[in-house]
Amino acid sequence: MSSASLRALAVLAAVACGPPLASAANPAPSKDADAAPPPVDRDGLSGILRGVPPLIHRSPDAIADAWDAIKNTSGPSRQLDLLDERGLDHAVCDGLVDLRAEVLARHATFGFRDNVRGRSWGRPSLARLLLEAMRRLNADFPGKTIAIGDVSQPGCGQLDHGTLVHTVTGDDATRLVNHARVVLGRPTVVEVVPARRFGSEADRFEPGDRVEIERTVLGQDRGDDGALTLRVATRRRRWAGTLTSEDLGELQDILRRSATRRNKADERRTVTVDADGMAAERWVTHFVDSGKRRQVVAITRDRVRRRLDLEDALEIRVSHWSAKKPASFKGETRYRPVAFPGAPPRWDRWRQVYEAGHISHHGGRDADLSYVTRDNTRHFAVDIEAMDVDATWRWFQLLVAVGEELGTPVDMILVDPAIKRHLGRHLPTSAKRTDLWRRVIRLSRGHDGHHHLRILPADARTEARARRALAHASPPDAP
Repeated sequence: MSSASLRALAVLAAVACGPPLASAANPAPSKDADAAPPPVDRDGLSGILRGVPPLIHRSPDAIADAWDAIKNTSGPSRQLDLLDERGLDHAVCDGLVDLRAEVLARHATFGFRDNVRGRSWGRPSLARLLLEAMRRLNADFPGKTIAIGDVSQPGCGQLDHGTLVHTVTGDDATRLVNHARVVLGRPTVVEVVPARRFGSEADRFEPGDRVEIERTVLGQDRGDDGALTLRVATRRRRWAGTLTSEDLGELQDILRRSATRRNKADERRTVTVDADGMAAERWVTHFVDSGKRRQVVAITRDRVRRRLDLEDALEIRVSHWSAKKPASFKGETRYRPVAFPGAPPRWDRWRQVYEAGHISHHGGRDADLSYVTRDNTRHFAVDIEAMDVDATWRWFQLLVAVGEELGTPVDMILVDPAIKRHLGRHLPTSAKRTDLWRRVIRLSRGHDGHHHLRILPADARTEARARRALAHASPPDAP
C-alpha cells in the first residue's frame, strides 16, 4: 500500500473515531492563544471529507490517453497499481458540453435512449457536428429523428459496467456528505429501496424487487466561491435471494479455482465505519483469474495469506475480468453472510443492475447513435427491417461532409457486419465505391442496434470555435 493510501487511512480512522470537525458551535480547544485558529466547518459539513482526494483536472485528451495506457499495460497487478498511482477515479476533464442541454436549447430532433444514465457529455466539436448534420438531414428527410445513447460521462473517464458517475454540487452535495459513512475507505451512502422507486425504468425491474443503491464519493473540488463539488459513482444491485447449499458449493468452487495466491493482483488495508460509528480495519484482496476471465474481490477482517476461506469473509464479489476495462466489474454478484444466533450464516446474493461498459468513450469523441428508422420508433432495437436505409445512408454522408467542413473529420463509424450487408443489398453500386463505404464504415459486432461514431481529435482553436458557435446558436431563453 502506498504512503498516500496509509495517510488517507489514518485520516479516515481519526474522523471515524475522533471528535467531530470543529465548527462555530463546537470550537476546538487551543493551548496557545497565538496559534492559528482551528479549522471551522462553515458549511455544516461532516469531517468525513478530510480523507477524500481533490479532483485532478486534465484535458480530455490527457484523460483518454491515460486510460488507453492502462488498457495497454500488461498484467492485472500492474494495471491496478497504475490506476491507484495515477488517481484516475478522481481525475476529471474540463471542456465537455452536455449534449442533452444543447439539443433542448435548439429544439433539435434528436431523442435520447434514456433519462437516467447521464452519459451525454461530449466535446463541443462533436456537439456542433451532430447538430449541424441533423439540421441538414431534416432538410432532406423532414421529421426524422435519431436517438443518442452513451457518449461520455461528465468529467471524462472510463465508463464502467454497472456504474454511473455524476457531478453533485450545492445542497445535494452537502446532504450526501452528511448522510455518508466510511465504507472501505470512502464516504458512501447505501440504501435499500423498492423497485417502484424507479418508475421511469419499470421495464428493468420486477415489481417486488429490492434494490440496493450505493453512492460513493470519489473526489471533491471547491470553486472560487467555496462551493463544494463531488464526483460520485452510483451502483445499483437487486437482491437475488439466499444461496442454496448447491449455490454455496458453486461459490466455494469459484474461490478454490480463482481466489488463489497465484491470482492475487492487489491487496490493501482500509477502514469501514459501522452504523454505530465504530471504525474497524478491513482488508480488500483482489484476485484476477485471467485464464477464466474472472475476478474475485474479498473483504475480510484479516489479511488473506495462504488461501481465502469463505468463513473468514465479510463479503465476496465475483465478476467478469477484462484487461481492456481494468476498473470495471461486468456482471458482478456480491455475496454477504447474514448471521443468526446458534446457526451457521446464511448467504444473501445481490446482482448488479446492468449498465454498459465501454472500451472507448473516455474523452468526449465517441457517441452511440441509433439508426434512422422508417417511423421514428425502434431506436436502439435490434430490428434491421425497421431501418430507413436511404435516410441512414444520408446521415452517414452528412456526418463525413459536415465533419470535413468544420475541421473535425470523422475517424470511423462502427456497424455490425449484418448492418453493412443490409445496406449493401439496398444501396446503389456507386455508394460502395466511396471512401465512406470502404474506409469510414468499419465492422464491429454488437453494433446491430446502433452505430458508434468517433471523430478525430480537434485542436484547441477548433474546439474554442465550436464552443463559440454553440453559444451563438442558443436562443435567448435557452437554459
